[in-house]
Amino acid sequence: MHVLDGPGGPKGIVKPCVVVMAQLSGVPVIPACLSVNRAWVLNSWDRTLIPKPFSTIFVRWGDPTMIPEQLDDETFGTTRKKIEDSMREDQTRQDLELGWTDSLL
Repeated sequence: MHVLDGPGGPKGIVKPCVVVMAQLSGVPVIPACLSVNRAWVLNSWDRTLIPKPFSTIFVRWGDPTMIPEQLDDETFGTTRKKIEDSMREDQTRQDLELGWTDSLL
């Protein structure tokens, strides 16, 4: 599995290389997000969560997106944005269900 938004940020932005790798490999992109019910929140640019002992980690999977072999620039951007939006919506929904506030998101 590849991290869609990458460690260098910005948070929640799907990098174009994810679409290119899926396009070249013929493997669908499956957005996934993780959240935790209890965690320490780092005062970092991405508000990293570190799970506290005995907390529960939740994983949410989105729908797979197949990437066509041929994409023009507009379709490439639209496809990347669709994956990004799906990932963000799932992450926001999961975090809110676990009681994390909007300030974390």
